[in-house]
Amino acid sequence: YINESMTPASLLLRPQNAEALAAFLAPANLNRLITDPGIAEFLLPLLKNRLTTARFGPSDVKSAFESCGIWAEGMLAQGKQLRKSDVKSALLGVLNSSREGLEDAAILDHLRGALGAIESVQVQAAQAQVKGELLFSFFIPFSDTNPVKVGVSRAAPTELQSAPPLVINLHTKNDSLGEVWLKTQIEKNEDIEIVMWAVESRVVAAASSASRRLLEHFREFGLRLRK
Repeated sequence: YINESMTPASLLLRPQNAEALAAFLAPANLNRLITDPGIAEFLLPLLKNRLTTARFGPSDVKSAFESCGIWAEGMLAQGKQLRKSDVKSALLGVLNSSREGLEDAAILDHLRGALGAIESVQVQAAQAQVKGELLFSFFIPFSDTNPVKVGVSRAAPTELQSAPPLVINLHTKNDSLGEVWLKTQIEKNEDIEIVMWAVESRVVAAASSASRRLLEHFREFGLRLRK
């Protein structure tokens, strides 16, 4: 699948269609797409690599991070093999086989939007790197709930601030938690500030309880948690 209109300049200017990518990774939609025999082979590795809310650890998150699609070309340029569960590869495989597989124009438009969202992030990340900044986002897919969007940013160093803080934003919306935003800011590798917004009051109460346990763990490593 080649869209010649998607030049780096056009991708930089067009708004990120993060909703299309989130919809593509939603369990209900992936499970529906996998029933199409013409495209199932491209989606099966992605489905098998999804996390579950009941059990996942640092290695699982690392795997999702490496498979999110925004590193595809960079890894190939370094002679590294892509993970079979790479999201961008899955989308390209589906779109390249669309003549024999999907015939629903609306679904194809959503898939193109999901691919465009990944490529927009890639271009913006490259532009930020030139400026000495860090800026990218990706989704962590789950098999039993909607994906979690992760945004990572850090400003370029200046004379006034030689080590700008690293900011990590998380966002998700699902039936069990409602809509939740979590912002973590890490300064000088030892000060950690966490801010959470949630629609459901019970989620806020649970997070307050969990933050006390986090504080104890961070102290063990010489970190200071600011809420």
